[in-house]
Amino acid sequence: MVSIMGIILGYARVSTEDQAYKVALSNQVERLLNSGCDRVYSDIGSRADDNREGLANVIRDIESGVAEEIRIVALSRLTSSPTTLERLSKIVRDYKVPLTGLDETIDLSSVDGEFTAILQTAFAKREVGTIRLRSARGHQSKKNHSRPNASVPGGYVVVDRKYCLDTRLITEIMPEGTDCSLFGGMTVSEYARQCIEILIDEGSIAKAVKTINVKYDLFRFEGKKRKELKANTFVIESVEDLEKLKVKRFAKRKLFFWTHDNMSRWFRAPVLRGHTPYNTRYLKGTDSAGRKIYGASKPISEWEIHYNTHPDQILLTELEYQQLENRISHNAKIWAFHLLKQPENRYPLSGLLRCAKCGHGMKGCGTKKLKDGSTRRYYQCKGYTKGVCDAKKTAKAGEIQKSIIEFLKNEAHVMFEMPDAVQLKESSEIIELKKQLDGIEKLGCNPALSQAIADLKNQIRNLQILEKQSITLSKQKRTEQLELLEYVQSIEPWEALEPQDSFKKDDLIRIFQWLIDYVEIEDGKIKEIKLNLS
Repeated sequence: MVSIMGIILGYARVSTEDQAYKVALSNQVERLLNSGCDRVYSDIGSRADDNREGLANVIRDIESGVAEEIRIVALSRLTSSPTTLERLSKIVRDYKVPLTGLDETIDLSSVDGEFTAILQTAFAKREVGTIRLRSARGHQSKKNHSRPNASVPGGYVVVDRKYCLDTRLITEIMPEGTDCSLFGGMTVSEYARQCIEILIDEGSIAKAVKTINVKYDLFRFEGKKRKELKANTFVIESVEDLEKLKVKRFAKRKLFFWTHDNMSRWFRAPVLRGHTPYNTRYLKGTDSAGRKIYGASKPISEWEIHYNTHPDQILLTELEYQQLENRISHNAKIWAFHLLKQPENRYPLSGLLRCAKCGHGMKGCGTKKLKDGSTRRYYQCKGYTKGVCDAKKTAKAGEIQKSIIEFLKNEAHVMFEMPDAVQLKESSEIIELKKQLDGIEKLGCNPALSQAIADLKNQIRNLQILEKQSITLSKQKRTEQLELLEYVQSIEPWEALEPQDSFKKDDLIRIFQWLIDYVEIEDGKIKEIKLNLS
């Protein structure tokens, strides 16, 4: 154990977590330990940021008389802030603690040495500003040319400025010694597609997460302390500490243990469907280093999405995505959390019935055991239970379901006779943008207007792609609906679809979800059935 007096302190820093994971930080720490440092403080943060915990620890140890010497790899690892450098210069002079660089000579005890350091810091500050400007231009250039952004969801890599399916084997990206036998030689993209297929089969994020984690024994990747994973400051006093850090923090990282939140974000990523999103988070402000701080994710409707940027590299089709969204939103609307674990308590009419008098939805209000052993389920207006509606009469689930099926059989011609081809007409938004573009182009060839012209053309192109995809999705949806209608017409007799038949009940849930918008109930009987024809 090192004495607490007269120790040699080291300080290491990298700008981003990616540099930490790519061993840039651990290399600095290792060099400082090998040079004789007894303790190394390290940060993941900008050199322009004055509020770094590791740097604050260094200053604290100097002022408390613990430090005998401070060692860094280079001055650029310490700071690019003249204010911070001036403070450090005063502290090391007052406490007579030398600051030593492994790759360069640093002397803050003399006037000339301090002046040289100030010049280096000034150049570093200019470099930080230049990097930020170059980064901002790079982000804008990515958007202009629909190139991949910083977000690369699981299952993808960026190759030649394009999202590509990750064809590496699971064994290649896992830490050495990890048992990958359950993955059966799958590539990363194959595993990602397998996760999507399980999500589609289960129809529930919670159930899919449990199924995947159990199937591939992913709970072994769960036992990492969240605070440790999110920490940006590390204190290392020995080579053993460094090795532990490499294993726990700097090992090859890959998201394998699924949670409800990360599964929900992942499958909704437009990249999986061949699109590239931009501006997905709200801007909160800037930190002490002048870097932008982004907060919560925006609603997907507010994202700037460039469509079909990599249509040949998709994991999820638009129809599959729409089906998942419909099913999951349906779950959120009508299923309590405990019902996800009790599928036998889900019913075809859940969320579809509404009271004709007050407009409230209707909920299950009880069941009755019949003489033949079957069960009859009843629904009642929610407004009545709240005391705001007088519609006391209940509706029998079996009779309502039978009436809906008969209605669908009789009205099937409405959907069968819909035109197959949907004409593509330009929206008013595209027409308006084209007028703006035409007006700007008439102003002549002006470099100042070139960016505005490029932005307008990009908006028009994206809207046209979106409208075409919307029509394609509508056609796919209609195909699905027609297949369900054909199935409905083949149902005979009705008794085969009683709710106690779990397989048939699932069929009914699917039929009603895709074909019915809502059912109005008055005095326990159907008043109106609204088809879902959109």
